[in-house]
Amino acid sequence: MPQVCGVTEIHVEMNALVVKQLSDGFQNTYRVSFPALLTVSQGLNVPRHIPLGDLEKAFSEGGVLRWGLKDLNLRAEEVGFSGSATTVVRLYRPPQKRKGKS
Repeated sequence: MPQVCGVTEIHVEMNALVVKQLSDGFQNTYRVSFPALLTVSQGLNVPRHIPLGDLEKAFSEGGVLRWGLKDLNLRAEEVGFSGSATTVVRLYRPPQKRKGKS
């Protein structure tokens, strides 16, 4: 699967994505096929302000669509911990770095 990290711009074409990435001061342009994994830079999208009334309207007009295993044609062992390709061995807080003295 194609992967591009730190994407700053995305354009959709017929059967592909054209993405731009800034790396080491150079702008790279890639054409990637679907499916693709992209991570985006912080400035790619600026969230817009949505008035409270519009939020209330959006949530009051419809329900939440809920899909189960049968809807997705999956078995229980294909999802959750048993279906995961990875396992978290441990979680830990990295040691605190010392502050320099002047």
